[in-house]
Amino acid sequence: MTRRQRYAEKFVSYKKLPVSIAAINFQFSDNLAFLIRTVACFGASNLFVIGHVPDRSELNSKSGTLYDFVNIISFRNTSEFLGHCRLNGLNIVSMELTDNSISAYDYSFDYSKESVIVLGNEYVGVPADILHNSDVIHIPMNGVGYCLNTSQCGTAILSEYSRKYINRGLDS
Repeated sequence: MTRRQRYAEKFVSYKKLPVSIAAINFQFSDNLAFLIRTVACFGASNLFVIGHVPDRSELNSKSGTLYDFVNIISFRNTSEFLGHCRLNGLNIVSMELTDNSISAYDYSFDYSKESVIVLGNEYVGVPADILHNSDVIHIPMNGVGYCLNTSQCGTAILSEYSRKYINRGLDS
C-alpha cells in the first residue's frame, strides 16, 4: 500500500480537532508545506493562510504529500480573516512573545467553540490588528534561543492543544 493510499484510508475515519491554524504569508514557502503536514497529522480542521498560497506543485512533496488532505482557506488580508473569524464565532489565539503573553502550558483553551491559532510571519510576527483581537500565548523555552521557526511553533502548539484536548476526555 502506498503512503497516499494509507492517508486516504485513514482520512475516512479520523476525528478532527476543533482547532485551525492560521499562517501569515511566508517568505519561505517550505514553512507552509511543513504546517500542512502538521495540520494533517494532528487533525486540525483547517489551515487558514493570510496572503498568497503557493501552487500545489510547490507544496505537496514538501508536505509529505498531505496537501490534498488539508482544507486550505486563503484570505487577502487580516481584515478579511478577522471578519471570517467573527462571522463564524472562532476564538482567536495568537502565538507571539509579548510582555503580556500567557504560557501555552497555562492557557485554557475554550473547547466549546472552535479556536484558530495564529502563527506570525518569520520577520514581522503576528500583525497588531490580530493581536488586539486575540488571546496571546507563547511556548516557554528554557534554552538560549527564544524564537522557534514558524512551522516548529505550529507543531509544538498543536501537540499541546491535542494533549490537553485528549486529557479532558474530549476525543471520544
